[in-house]
Amino acid sequence: MKGLISENAHYLADFLTLSRFFIVLMLLYYAIQGFSIRAASIIVITGWFTDVFDGMIARKYGNTSLGFLDLPADLTFVSAIIFYLVYTRLFPLKWVAGITLLLLSLALAFKNEAPMNFWMGVVYGGFIYSAVRKDSHAFVLLLIAIITIIVLNPSRAFDKVVKFLKNSSRLFSSGDS
Repeated sequence: MKGLISENAHYLADFLTLSRFFIVLMLLYYAIQGFSIRAASIIVITGWFTDVFDGMIARKYGNTSLGFLDLPADLTFVSAIIFYLVYTRLFPLKWVAGITLLLLSLALAFKNEAPMNFWMGVVYGGFIYSAVRKDSHAFVLLLIAIITIIVLNPSRAFDKVVKFLKNSSRLFSSGDS
C-alpha cells in the first residue's frame, strides 16, 4: 500500500496545484456576485491548503509532472485575492497598484525574490486585515488556518521566514558591495 501511495503521490500534488486555478475562478465569481468576506475567506483558506499540501507532497515524494505550474498557480491565486479586495472596495486600487509596481520593480531590478515574497505577504495580510474589519468570524477562520499550516509544517514555515530575511538583507545590502 505504501508503495502505491508513493508511486501516485505526484498525481495528488498535481491535482492540488491545478485545483488552485479552479479556486481562482471561484474567488473571482464570489467577488463579482458580492459574496461576504467570510465566504471568500473559506475559498482563500482552501487555496492556502492546496499550496501547502502540494508542496509537502512534492518535497516528500519527488517532483511532479506539473510542478512548473505551481508558481503560475500561486501568482494567479494572489492576483485573484487582489481582484477581490479591489472589486469589493476593501482596498483602493491606487494602493494596490502602487505597492505592486514598486515591489515588482525591486524584484526585477535586484533579481531577488524577497520583494515578490513580501508582495504576496502584503496581499495575504491585506486580506486578513479586511476580514478583521468586516467579519470577526472570517478572521477566526483565517487565524485557525494559519496556525494549522504552521503546526502541520513548522520547519517549512521557519525556513520560509529565514529565506525571506536572508533575501531581504541581500536586497538592502546589494548597493554596498
